Amino acid sequence: MKYIFPTHILLSLYNSLILPHINYCLLSWGKNSDAILLLQKRAMRSIFCTSYRAHTEPLFIISNSLKITEIYKSKLLFHYHKLMHNVLPQYFLSFIPCHSIGNDRYQLRHKTFVIPKYKHEFIKLTCRYQLPLLLNSFIPNHTDDTPISNLLNNIHNIPLVSYKCITKSYFLSEYSYICTTLNCYVCQH
Repeated sequence: MKYIFPTHILLSLYNSLILPHINYCLLSWGKNSDAILLLQKRAMRSIFCTSYRAHTEPLFIISNSLKITEIYKSKLLFHYHKLMHNVLPQYFLSFIPCHSIGNDRYQLRHKTFVIPKYKHEFIKLTCRYQLPLLLNSFIPNHTDDTPISNLLNNIHNIPLVSYKCITKSYFLSEYSYICTTLNCYVCQH
């Protein structure tokens, strides 16, 4: 099909046929997504008729699409937004990350979120474990005036639609058109 249809048709086929399968129950299985990331990159290369070794970050930027790893992170952030706005069922209230064990009264003292203890390794793949890890990864790397820290600090004031747009634009801004890999076999530099 990549030789028959133009790029915009192939992108709309990707968004309607492939992306829903990627998004389905992503919070449950999204941590183990390496094989699907390879298939997603292959689909992007087919859409833009590039070489099988071509870099895909520029293709994701052009198509305004996220890789599965960033889709997973954004879904976790959407879940966090819904938790903070109390729109999920009662069961999910225990998923809210806290800053200290026992209570979260002293949030200014502890900037990082507590990572839940686990007995089995599969717990590391759950949303309850991955959400505090993701939130902690944003804390040391960003100052208070970056889009993601503004997003997390003002989570109660931002509607979900705006939250989704800002999150997607943040993750897309992390992609680069220029290859930074030393001795890259694709770029030959």
